[in-house]
Amino acid sequence: MRPKVWCASLNSSGTDSFAEQRSESSSSPRRPVATKLLSSPLLLRCLPRTMEAGGDAEPAQAVPATARDWAELPLDAIASVFARLGPVEILMGAGLVCRSWLHAAEGLSSPWKHLDMASSHNVVKDKCRSGDAGALRAMARKAVDRSAGQLEVFVGEEFVDDDLLKYIGGRAPSLKVLRLISCFHIRNEGFVEAISKFPLLEELNLST
Repeated sequence: MRPKVWCASLNSSGTDSFAEQRSESSSSPRRPVATKLLSSPLLLRCLPRTMEAGGDAEPAQAVPATARDWAELPLDAIASVFARLGPVEILMGAGLVCRSWLHAAEGLSSPWKHLDMASSHNVVKDKCRSGDAGALRAMARKAVDRSAGQLEVFVGEEFVDDDLLKYIGGRAPSLKVLRLISCFHIRNEGFVEAISKFPLLEELNLST
């Protein structure tokens, strides 16, 4: 009695089934069972291509993403980024990204026309609570310098004193709006002297 071999194959409908195959005649050399199974269309369809060719399957290697050089952004693109930020954010982070961003922060005057340093900014609030008013005054002076005389709006809270107000008065002839909140370090004499240096002032707001 001739031996029978059961192997996986595909029928005409494309579904998997088992077909009975008789072994080849004794005149032809017999192929091992494993060879027949590996040549089955069902198994060949599931094997990786490298294994079909007799090799070892290797995991696909991810293509590394191209690194972006932020220093090469054109000046108008950097100016667009700064336009969406405030002077405090530029001084504390954005302007320190790289050398080209620092140069852009120093050369552009548009981001420094509106200087809002009220406690609504977390940085200002934290430094006021910690008693580090000197750092805030230094930031304000730096922002006034970068405005190149085009500062139009200044809002300060708690940390503003006579010296800072006088500094602004000497470098911001275009100031139109001045808002001072709980600035108890300003004396009457210093306030009157500073106000006289803002010929274009349209709005003055003093509150506690």
